[in-house]
Amino acid sequence: METKLTVIRETAMEQAPIEKLRECLTNGDIVWLDVLGKDQIEFSTLAEPFGFHPLSLEDAMEAVLRPKVETFLNYVFVAVRAINHEAGARPHDTIGLKLFLGERFLVSVHRRPLASISTVHEKLPHLLRRSNHPSIVLAGLCSDVIDYFDPVVRELEDRIEDLEEASFQNPSVSAGEKLLAAQREVLLLRRAAVPVRDLLHTILERADPLITAEARVHLRDALDEITRITDWLNVLRELSTGALTMYQAALDNQTNAIMKFLSIAATLALPMNVIVGFYGMNVALPAQQKAWAVFMVVGVMLSVLVILLTVFKRKRWI
Repeated sequence: METKLTVIRETAMEQAPIEKLRECLTNGDIVWLDVLGKDQIEFSTLAEPFGFHPLSLEDAMEAVLRPKVETFLNYVFVAVRAINHEAGARPHDTIGLKLFLGERFLVSVHRRPLASISTVHEKLPHLLRRSNHPSIVLAGLCSDVIDYFDPVVRELEDRIEDLEEASFQNPSVSAGEKLLAAQREVLLLRRAAVPVRDLLHTILERADPLITAEARVHLRDALDEITRITDWLNVLRELSTGALTMYQAALDNQTNAIMKFLSIAATLALPMNVIVGFYGMNVALPAQQKAWAVFMVVGVMLSVLVILLTVFKRKRWI
């Protein structure tokens, strides 16, 4: 289990060894403890000075936990889902981020590395100019988690538009499979984004005293952003559905064109088979032994072919 202890004093911050945690809490320092790992026993020992409830300790180690906010005696527990930006990760892959917010502390817990943690560490001096309360760090983390949705959704939109055009021009099986995969990604991203939007609504409506007015400004901005993203995903869901409908229509048209060609070819070949079969019978026929008989048969076949093509043309079947 990896830990990073950040001590906040006024508008400055410094890194401290984890052994100094109890001392910092006793001195009344504001601390941000970041925990990376999934060992519940080790985390329970590490978090003992904070006095967390056993149920929230258990939730912090859950691999999959729906976004939620719970208020305890001296802290607020918040769980969100963040986009995984590790190399090779799927676009809709998410990582659970659990946050314990107190009057003088913030504890962030995640089972896998999370880009938002390092990003907010870099932004922390700027955030501390606004407020040195730990809730401003929580608001910064929520905002950054939401910011990472934007490039993923933007790339997905471009991909759907390209697939829509490609599948209409060349409705192959692979194009349809890619469209279905893109639509599934839209649904999975929406399933990750909508609970985060609802979570921010809940946090702002509760008016918890542990969240300062400055932090609420950042959370309202994050709420506007995640609302825009969920609306965007709703549009992409409709776009992908429309693209699949167009793909199916183009595929049907392609199939109909093939069946039409095969039907015309079979219709043209049928009288030829009849004529060849008739003159190929093993019985005596008029002029069968004549040298010009073969030219007569070929002429009849060509005449029938021309007549059928003329009829098809007048009927506008070809």
